[in-house]
Amino acid sequence: MCGGQAPERRSGLKHWQFKGLLKLRQAGPSYTASPSDLAEQLGLTRGALSARLAFLAAAGLVIRTRDTADQRRVHVTLTPAGHLAFEQHTGSEGAGEDALLAALSARERATLANLLRKVVHSLENQ
Repeated sequence: MCGGQAPERRSGLKHWQFKGLLKLRQAGPSYTASPSDLAEQLGLTRGALSARLAFLAAAGLVIRTRDTADQRRVHVTLTPAGHLAFEQHTGSEGAGEDALLAALSARERATLANLLRKVVHSLENQ
């Protein structure tokens, strides 16, 4: 990337870590999901997700708790440190995008965004 380190390096998050935090953020307030739901959303096996959650938990970004009504169920919740890491990553990503697109006018940026949207839409419908 132009102008320095990639966003993941500046924020300290790797792409897979950011994606896990993003899925919890998308769950809305309480920012909690089951491991099964997260695995499905991320396209991972439960074993692969478990390894990733262990890393995120050790870093203090998420906590895993047992359901009080059913001890077999586990909930994964974003911690305050996880929220902060997410915000720092998205902030540094935005700065990187601004630096990358600095040569484009506002109109050119809008055109690029529309074209990229069209490409993504066509890929989603294949």
